[in-house]
Amino acid sequence: TEPDLWVGLPFGQRVHWSDDHASILPVVRQRVHELDPLIEALEQDFRVIAPAYPAGAGMAGLADGLAAILDAEGVTQADVLGSSFGGFVAQVFARRHPGRVRRLVLANTGGPAAAPLPLLPVLIRVLAVLPESVVRFLTGWNWHRWFVHGAQDDAVFWNRLLTDILRQLGKEDLLSALREMSDFAQLPAGEAPGVRGSAVPPAPLLLIESERDEAFPPQARAALRALYPAAEVRLFAGAGHGVMATRTAEYIDTVREFLRRP
Repeated sequence: TEPDLWVGLPFGQRVHWSDDHASILPVVRQRVHELDPLIEALEQDFRVIAPAYPAGAGMAGLADGLAAILDAEGVTQADVLGSSFGGFVAQVFARRHPGRVRRLVLANTGGPAAAPLPLLPVLIRVLAVLPESVVRFLTGWNWHRWFVHGAQDDAVFWNRLLTDILRQLGKEDLLSALREMSDFAQLPAGEAPGVRGSAVPPAPLLLIESERDEAFPPQARAALRALYPAAEVRLFAGAGHGVMATRTAEYIDTVREFLRRP
């Protein structure tokens, strides 16, 4: 059922008021309703802010936009959960605004040295001159490689979900995401633009990994663990990149247990 109160804010995100804590979930450019069980479960304990990103903001702009949302809502500090691309945004947010993060969860994502697509600047230039239908087709092919390959019983679910998401996204949305991934990949591992010092956030950190993640294979996951050596790690055996949607109950339990800690 729909929560009692949703408040519309900039960037297309919705906020449900719950209790004293706030939790940000950087998600995607369009609302993905398959994530609603996670959001609704966390709303039992947290006030949830789940933004959809605007095209063209840049990685720093996205991170600073999250800070502006917290300012607008009078939230001093929040728990932050970022999955996949959202994990890139969450890392930049934590480095640009370290005092705003109480706890940080990075799920199925990588650090600047382990972006999931090689030769991004070249790929962006090529896609920029192609028709939107071709850009959408190539994006869908890559998403299927990440999510559907090896999914077995979940293949039908992912085919339907990815097709639905692609219908909502235009060429500029897709290119903007690639440009932001390229920006992130070019960051020195230990810093973000405008921030001095270590990449290691002062907040407690949980890394969620999947054993069969096609987007972030073992070497990428090892690089992220090396970047955050004090992080707690939870590996989902046999799971793929979309573990948030395919093993939702376990995922929710993992996130909730970590965020409930003092």
